[in-house]
Amino acid sequence: MIMKFASIILCFIISVTLSAQDDILDLERYNSLSTNIYIDNLSQNISCSAFQLNYFSHIPASKYDVEQIISQSSKLREVLVHSPKARNGYLYVNETLNKILDGKQHPQQLLYVYNDVLVTSKKEVMRIVRLRKKQIKALIISHNDKNNEIIAYIYV
Repeated sequence: MIMKFASIILCFIISVTLSAQDDILDLERYNSLSTNIYIDNLSQNISCSAFQLNYFSHIPASKYDVEQIISQSSKLREVLVHSPKARNGYLYVNETLNKILDGKQHPQQLLYVYNDVLVTSKKEVMRIVRLRKKQIKALIISHNDKNNEIIAYIYV
């Protein structure tokens, strides 16, 4: 009876140990993935100071919508973060910027120009954030290698 009880306990301990090792292996696989973070469809490595100052810094972390996509085949983890007021026009502009910059050195500065006015104030930033894609008449992206800056000209 004691031997039977001891063998059951031994089997239980072995199964718990193996299960814990599997959990550790899964965590190691998860942590070894390359991670890309996109905030409103724009790589976290690219930012606009006007948006940081007038928009993102005023949003509590709990208001962001966060989605994670894991691809085991490409060993890639993408974290998609969307701000609460972002509309499809603003997201489209950022996605276009991301496609143009894919694989290139990230610019030191990103600027948005809305109908030939440089976006600097909170009112101008919110106009871009709330922009609908159907409102955009033209989008011109200019990449200045000399100053290492990129400018998104948006015309509505």
